[in-house]
Amino acid sequence: MKRLDKIYNDYLILNTLKDLQPISIVTLASMSGLSRPTVDTAVRQMENVGMVVQDGYAESDSGRKPILWKLNNDSGYFFGIDLEKPSVRVVALNVSKEVVFSATHTMTDFSSEVIIEKIRQSITECMIDHLKAGLDKVKSISVGNPGDIDRQSGTSIFLQNCPEWKNVPIVSELQSIFDCPVYLENIILFMANSERDKMEDAGKEDFVYIALKTGVGAGVCIDGELYSGYKGNAGHLGHLPVMSPSAKRGKRLEECAGDFMILKRMKEYKLLENYSNGSDSVTKKELDILTDEAARENLDALRILEEIADYWAYAIATVICHLDISQFILGGMISYVNQRSDRVGQFFLDSVRKNCIEKYLFTEVPAFKLRYSDYDDYAAALGGALYGYENYFHQVIKVGEKSIAINVS
Repeated sequence: MKRLDKIYNDYLILNTLKDLQPISIVTLASMSGLSRPTVDTAVRQMENVGMVVQDGYAESDSGRKPILWKLNNDSGYFFGIDLEKPSVRVVALNVSKEVVFSATHTMTDFSSEVIIEKIRQSITECMIDHLKAGLDKVKSISVGNPGDIDRQSGTSIFLQNCPEWKNVPIVSELQSIFDCPVYLENIILFMANSERDKMEDAGKEDFVYIALKTGVGAGVCIDGELYSGYKGNAGHLGHLPVMSPSAKRGKRLEECAGDFMILKRMKEYKLLENYSNGSDSVTKKELDILTDEAARENLDALRILEEIADYWAYAIATVICHLDISQFILGGMISYVNQRSDRVGQFFLDSVRKNCIEKYLFTEVPAFKLRYSDYDDYAAALGGALYGYENYFHQVIKVGEKSIAINVS
């Protein structure tokens, strides 16, 4: 690993421990690129707060056997919450970034009081019943919000498909229950964070993660850092206006290329005759029908995918022109389509690329990459838990009356 310029980074030490534990101070210093005294001091301070523990001794041909160290997985847990109606998804990580708990709660009532109570109940049951740990070991809770937020005040302004949900102070509500930091971010940002964590060079790559959920959104990552914007609403591609010069008022992109439009078109083309899911949102059942029909080269199914691809190409071209980012990752329900049929997924990807180049990029075409994320129901919740994990090691850990400033590169 490259030694960071005079930044003695406990986060680097912890990640080296996670990958190579149990490990001695000497080996840890060598693998992390930090000096032995720096590593020794940091590890002893982590031991004082219960973050690491001794795990026997390494073999030695002469002299004292070096102590082996490992992370104390029971020292803290990080929760990620995905509020995507009709479900509340919960994921918990330990300090080794291992998933130790996941659950999906399907809700018939999505009022704020009921949802906050369900979050409280799920975290409490996980800690006490599943992990056999006290609530004091909850180190962070990160809530992914599919809709507008004000992250400065910790307010969920609204949730997609929840007209009764307005200006909920969800951060303060949860902080009154749990004595830990609570983060509120756009749900797609957390999905992008889950993707970022898989990358080999996660600290440097620029990419935009675009997802079809109940709306269309994006998570922006620049120089390896997630960009959330002033109030946390960066990447709301679904709000991108789509209009002609003669139109007095256009439509939002997600009205033209979101799940509602997919459902509408499938009904218009009679791909859903005598069928209703009782909702205005697309479920996997409708996506299965659309994908299977497209795989059978049903012209109407292909026409729907081409229409959606055209709008998505417009959105991607807009981002390329504004941010000069060359890597785009498609996720959410559109990655589920690719998972069900890679041939249909490739058709959609090719349509996006073709429209982007031929219709919307008027200057010399820059090189840009399009690929799918692996579909994962828990991507947003996992990305939220990772977000809390990363922020935890940005904080100042208090050891007695002293403080250790932890910097993440």
